[in-house]
Order: sequence, then structure tokens, then C-alpha cells
Amino acid sequence: MLGKLSQIISAAVVAASITASPSAAQTPKAADLVVEDLTVRATDPAHMVIDILLTPESRVALTEFTEGAVGRKADIRIDGQLVMSPVITERIEDGRLQVTGSASGSLDQLRERLQSGRTSLRIELADASTN
Repeated sequence: MLGKLSQIISAAVVAASITASPSAAQTPKAADLVVEDLTVRATDPAHMVIDILLTPESRVALTEFTEGAVGRKADIRIDGQLVMSPVITERIEDGRLQVTGSASGSLDQLRERLQSGRTSLRIELADASTN
């Protein structure tokens, strides 16, 4: 009986340690990012890719955000508009993002907005988003 009780208490202590870990408490729920450079390339006549390179400060912010968000869904917003909601599979250290889609319409407008330099770019945990 005492052995069983000890196992239950040990399991409770481990669960409390995981939920109260300092790294979980310090994980940013969002990061505002600044574009340093971007390139646009066509993958075929109907599709294009926008490769985004972030400023050094934003690279650090993205690294910190993604380090704590592995396995979680994140919303990427440009000027408040939801662009995509990927699941973060690994820490992103190089400060590069890609947006892919149709070469006409909204992706082309998005490229123009990003190139203007007056666009806000934000990544946030999907459960912290306000739609």
C-alpha cells in the first residue's frame, strides 16, 4: 500500500514539475517580426513562393518563440490578416519564413505589402490568437 502511494505521489510531483517548468512560463505567446529582405520566385506559372528573411532582432525573437512552441500550432499574421497556421516542428534559428500560394490575387498583394516595408508581421500561438 505504501509503495503504491509513493508511486502516486512521485507521479504528481513529476506532473507538477513539468507544468511549472521555468521554460514553459517564459515561452513567448507571440513575436512581432520585422522583414529585412524578401525574394519572390515562381515554382511554376501558377504558383509562387515568397522567401522572407527577418532582421537580426526578429531572428532572435522567432528562435525564442519557436523553441517554446514545438509541437504547437501557430498563427502567422500580416497586417492582422491570418496568412497561415503551421504546426511548429522545430526551432527556427535562421530567421527565414516562406509563404506559398497562387501567383495571382492575394499572394501577389501580400508580396506588394511586404515589399513596401510598412507591414506588420506577427507569429502567435494559435490558442492565444484573437480572430
